[in-house]
Amino acid sequence: MTNVIEHGFFKKAKDNHAEIRVTISGGTLILRVRDNGREFDLSSLAKILTDDRDLYLNIGIKLICRNAKDIHYYRIWGMNTTILEV
Repeated sequence: MTNVIEHGFFKKAKDNHAEIRVTISGGTLILRVRDNGREFDLSSLAKILTDDRDLYLNIGIKLICRNAKDIHYYRIWGMNTTILEV
């Protein structure tokens, strides 16, 4: 959520919106993050995981991608929706 606020939202917009939903289904934690910021597809950033020249570069994204069982992304009606299964 910090990245959504710092990098995704348009600074002067008055209608920034973000929400987090956490559920557990069959022993799997499902985290859904929705926001109306800039388009950002976390699932397309898998290539970052292969670049370990700078271990701290994009460390948050690396940690999320390495620990998630599955990542889904879609954008509809101006909203980013990222679903992580952990």
